[in-house]
Amino acid sequence: MKTWILRCSLALLLLSPVLTYAQAAYEVKLTDAQLLQDRVVNFKMRVTDTTTGQDVPPLEPGDIAIYQDGQLLTDSQLVMHVITTDATHPTSHTIPFDSQNVLRASGATIGLVTDLSVALGDPFIGEVRTAAESWINLGNAVSPNDPESIGLFIPRSSNSQSTRPASAPEFDRDHNKIIGVLRTEPPRDGATNLYGAVLEAVTATAAEAKKRGTESYVVVFGDGSVTPDSAGLFSQIVDLANKNNTIIIAVGIGKTENLDKATNQLPNLASSTNGRYVAGGPEERPGNMDQAYKALVKPVNRTGYDLAFAHTAPRDDKQHTFQVKVTIAGQTWESSTLPIPIGGLATESEFTSLNQLQKYYLLRGVPAAIILAAVTTALATATRRRPTRIDPGAGK
Repeated sequence: MKTWILRCSLALLLLSPVLTYAQAAYEVKLTDAQLLQDRVVNFKMRVTDTTTGQDVPPLEPGDIAIYQDGQLLTDSQLVMHVITTDATHPTSHTIPFDSQNVLRASGATIGLVTDLSVALGDPFIGEVRTAAESWINLGNAVSPNDPESIGLFIPRSSNSQSTRPASAPEFDRDHNKIIGVLRTEPPRDGATNLYGAVLEAVTATAAEAKKRGTESYVVVFGDGSVTPDSAGLFSQIVDLANKNNTIIIAVGIGKTENLDKATNQLPNLASSTNGRYVAGGPEERPGNMDQAYKALVKPVNRTGYDLAFAHTAPRDDKQHTFQVKVTIAGQTWESSTLPIPIGGLATESEFTSLNQLQKYYLLRGVPAAIILAAVTTALATATRRRPTRIDPGAGK
């Protein structure tokens, strides 16, 4: 027995680096290099987490190493300028990155589960529609160049029905279209499988969020009632949501006696996924949803790097290359290998000084940053919009 335990322990120790390595994987992407002046090579870089599609937090110059012809270039005199979009300022939602692409701030990916069950009763079906529409409007001012992508999921009362409405079968950034479907989709007869729809929404929303490189949220509107075919789904939903970093926000709407039942798992789903349960009637609900939205739902900014280094390749007829290696949490990730553009008539002994590289960035970057800040402030002041909310006093 002791031998078996020792063997298993040894196997786990040997596998642990592999398991750690598999937890995160990064891709280092470079644009084609250009020669700014003799020996000064300029290129742009992005580093993305392949599990989420999102850019890693801004790196420091010490995290980046340049290799020339496979050898570390210790005298590279690397100069780095970080460029990051800002979803809160319209002028910097997009930033040119190369001739084919821009960096674009993106709104979240959200799956809306709206229980339009006849069993919910009046006036609660109407409250579900109103609350879901109000939630959509909270994100209208966020990342206009790449708005929140929203998918509708309507719990089924029979297997012949589809959870995704025929008029909105996919995630969509056209919020008016989603609202139109939400207003017109007919109620479903009988008790609906709410938790089955939540499981489906978590699966689809997580996949869409990874594709877009954004945060993932599922917002559920209903009373949490359980049907025989939905019993036992709670642990599956929580495990899947946490595995995919999907936050569940639940908005309790229905008869008080149903909301208070122990079978209402919506509060537990929210708390188990770092989300929030939104309670309250029609008067308190809009403000409570607004608080939950501001606390939890975040747009995603993109980060790129404008880099320059001085190469030392000899002036001969051979092709010389460079590669970037980035160190994140003790692990090194490599870019592809690119050719070093060779040009100019300077002698091999000439080497661009660090002051010259810094001067280049000061002359090019600082004035642009000042202008961008001024324009951003002016436009933000002139075009400031507040999210649309439902007036708590409406309908009195």
